[in-house]
Amino acid sequence: MDALANQSELAGYFADCLIEEKYSSDLDEASLEAVKQELVDKVNREISQAVFDNLTDDQLTQLEELLEEGDSVSASEFLQAAIPELRRLIVERLITLKEENN
Repeated sequence: MDALANQSELAGYFADCLIEEKYSSDLDEASLEAVKQELVDKVNREISQAVFDNLTDDQLTQLEELLEEGDSVSASEFLQAAIPELRRLIVERLITLKEENN
């Protein structure tokens, strides 16, 4: 999983799954969009927190520099090297979020 390149796609998909699981189809479009945006924000925070919790201060600085340069490929490669278990950590965070949402 490319945590950077796919984060917004993952967040949107996961939010859709949570909405489908928890909310009735009786929600109007504006309410549905508000709920989805709130869930997407939560998913993004959880993914970011999984990254931040597992990097040293020096690694965070390196990551910030790569992101400021707009080099998402290098940033992704950096994350994969710095946090080899990143995929597992993200999945754990999302499972927790799913459990909290139910």
